[in-house]
Parts: sequence; C-alpha cells; structure tokens
Amino acid sequence: MSSAWKHYGNAGHLCVANLCRFHLCTEVGEYLVSTVGEYYRDQNNKNMTALGFGKQFYETEVFKWYGRCACGCGLPEIDPSMLEQKRYETPLDANLGHVAMCEKYDDLHSSEMSPGVIIKKVKSIRLNIKDNEGGTKINEEIQV
Repeated sequence: MSSAWKHYGNAGHLCVANLCRFHLCTEVGEYLVSTVGEYYRDQNNKNMTALGFGKQFYETEVFKWYGRCACGCGLPEIDPSMLEQKRYETPLDANLGHVAMCEKYDDLHSSEMSPGVIIKKVKSIRLNIKDNEGGTKINEEIQV
C-alpha cells in the first residue's frame, strides 16, 4: 500500500444506499472507492433488488474527491463523474473487487505522485458473513 487508506463505515455513493445492507467505502489518495449491495427497496421486501443486470446485487464505483462533506460526517465530497464501475453477483466477489479497485487506484495515485517502481503487498481478507437469522454463511480468510 503506497498511500494511506482511510475506511468509512458508510456508503460513499448511490442515492438509495441507506437501503443497502452491504457497504464498503475507502479513501485512497485523491480517490474514493465505494461498494454497495444487498439493496432492499423497503423494509418489508424480503428479496434483494439487483443493482445491475441479472443477479448483480453489488457494485463498486470510483470517484475523485475534492473536499469534505458539509454535513460533518467526515466523508470526502466527490466529483459525481464516476471514473470506473464494476458489478458483482456475490458478497465475496464484491469484497475482493473492492480491494482490487483500491489497489488499482493506490497504484495510480502513487505513480502520479512519484514515478518509479510500485510494489504491491499481499493482503488477506477475513470474511464473516451472516444470514438474517444470525447464522454464519461464510467464515474464511482469503489471500488477495
């Protein structure tokens, strides 16, 4: 990791993100990488609504940011012109895709700041995903 990554506990994009049960948001240099998913149109709906075509229930979007949100939440204020987007079918793919996008933009930020060799460090992710009844669906560590 060449630049400091700052993680946020809420979504960084999507006007209905408050209805998404899955969200990752990471500041990487001057970029904000935001992943949302598990969108339920309302609290009574028991089925997830796709964010893309077919069974794409998760999406990652990347933005440049220019300041801090005026509401005081601490999130970066983003330029709404999305730089990149990727959609996924599973939470595992969304987690891995989020980290991969952070690494990509970390490398881009680093190469813009100081030309030269960029070294990637191997990371692992511990996934502990529970279903609505509290039972564990996935509990594993993955090297990325």
